[in-house]
Amino acid sequence: MALLDWLLGRRREIVQINLGVDASAPPAIESTSKLSTTTTLEPSSIPTPPAASNGDEYVRRCLTVEFRDEDESRTFRDDPAFTDVLTPLNSQRYPSAITEARKLLPRYENFDLVYKWLGAAYRATEQLEPSRQILREGLGKSKRKCMLLTDLGETEWLMGNVENGLYWLAQALHCLASNPIEHNAYLFLSYLAKGIAMQKETDLFLARVDRMRAGQIRLTAAHAARLMNLCRQGRTEPMRKVIRELADKRLG
Repeated sequence: MALLDWLLGRRREIVQINLGVDASAPPAIESTSKLSTTTTLEPSSIPTPPAASNGDEYVRRCLTVEFRDEDESRTFRDDPAFTDVLTPLNSQRYPSAITEARKLLPRYENFDLVYKWLGAAYRATEQLEPSRQILREGLGKSKRKCMLLTDLGETEWLMGNVENGLYWLAQALHCLASNPIEHNAYLFLSYLAKGIAMQKETDLFLARVDRMRAGQIRLTAAHAARLMNLCRQGRTEPMRKVIRELADKRLG
């Protein structure tokens, strides 16, 4: 249960599982009864993370924009049924949150937040492969990609795949460049950078977090130590190149 313990510790430190939009995000301008359409992708057609053993290709893929956000005006406030997921999710009754979110999927196939909530509940109960699968499904169907990409990054490194995690976080940053609605990708990247002794980049990513969210939100010590230790065990040189380029291009 150690993983669950520090996951819950992270929830307390970050205040709550991100509901999907920052307080500064614009309010919804259309009803959820008029579901928007978007191009969907089969899970098999979604790009898979590049192998870090091929350093040049890994760096190229991480820095290439492979996903693009579409406009999403819906929010977690739009449907009272969303509280049936969020109430148990935020009170740590994760099986109930999973059950209720599953009920909503047929009505909200292209709404990223339902997939995000499901992925969060699965991670909190140590069901990491189901979390990865539902996030990939949402990535193929949803209009907005950035938060699902961030959560895929977190899920991958919780599974020990820190190099895959960096790929997804890099893709999240590409989307956030034009749609800066959440801070978690920058937060995770700051600890990735710190794990391989890139202090300048660590400070740059944390500065962006602090501009986006008040209160100096940070990971718990156990959560941070796990992430940084995985970084040191990975192929650090390709990761260094990716992090350096992301900081230069996305934070410069």
